[in-house]
Amino acid sequence: MGRLPDGSVEARHAADSAEIALFVESSQRAGGPIMEESRLKLDISTPRLANPWNKHAAILFAHYFRSLEGRGERYAVKLVKKIFSTHMVRLRQLYVQGQAPQTLQNRQKSSDRNQKFSRDQRIRNLHQRRVNACFTFQSDPTIKKLLPLMDKIPVGAMSGDETDHRQGNLNYVVRPPVWRNSEIEPFFMALDDLHLSTRFSSNGRAKRGKFPHPRIRSGRPPIPGGGIPGLPVNFYDPRWLRTLTNFERKELKIKPSIDLELSPYLIRRAKRFHHVLDASTPPLPDDDPSLPPKVLAPMINERQIM
Repeated sequence: MGRLPDGSVEARHAADSAEIALFVESSQRAGGPIMEESRLKLDISTPRLANPWNKHAAILFAHYFRSLEGRGERYAVKLVKKIFSTHMVRLRQLYVQGQAPQTLQNRQKSSDRNQKFSRDQRIRNLHQRRVNACFTFQSDPTIKKLLPLMDKIPVGAMSGDETDHRQGNLNYVVRPPVWRNSEIEPFFMALDDLHLSTRFSSNGRAKRGKFPHPRIRSGRPPIPGGGIPGLPVNFYDPRWLRTLTNFERKELKIKPSIDLELSPYLIRRAKRFHHVLDASTPPLPDDDPSLPPKVLAPMINERQIM
């Protein structure tokens, strides 16, 4: 009845739920189990084995068994049905054992899908925070000139991350795309710090709301893959560009280099929040000696961001 060499039962020899439903719901018992080359599909996906499908299958098997020459005719139909029903219990056990690895595999696949969705969502949130930071500080000329780029830059240009559970803590370890120039990393980190600065009031207290997860820079290998087209040339790793053919480089449609240097005011503001991990980490005091000298702020609406 569909046993494998290891004794388990193949799922294809278990009756399909649609077949069973049609048989049970039909007043004329349409469909139902049939004997095919001494094989019989059973409803063993449920612990309730004494159901209409299996009862019909037991009758079919009893008549089939009694039709076998030399042995079957001496057994009563009732006895064969009883032995068959007892054997179904064992088939059910073997079926469950055979399904267990598949169930674990499906759970792992589901877990992998959930992790990928969470990872992709974190990247989308990171992208949105950086864009928001640019719009918040757009009165600064060094940011204003970058707005067209940051408004169109795709999520794929952001670094990914992977979870790290060492030492009992959940961390997110940064993995940049293999094609991206490491020299633009300070620019993106400054945008992250500027966004954090908007999450605190002028008195240094954190505002309500969920803070972004801290991201740890490390020596993890970069994420492989092709480059995002249409970006300034200084966004691409020069070594990676040298590995491309002329056609591949042409397909990137590389734009001219763009200046990513921020104003002294924004650099100083970002440094105040660079060490912040969460709402419990206060920013550096405005007069901290490790900060660069104070400079006048450009025309920025401080009430909007404080």
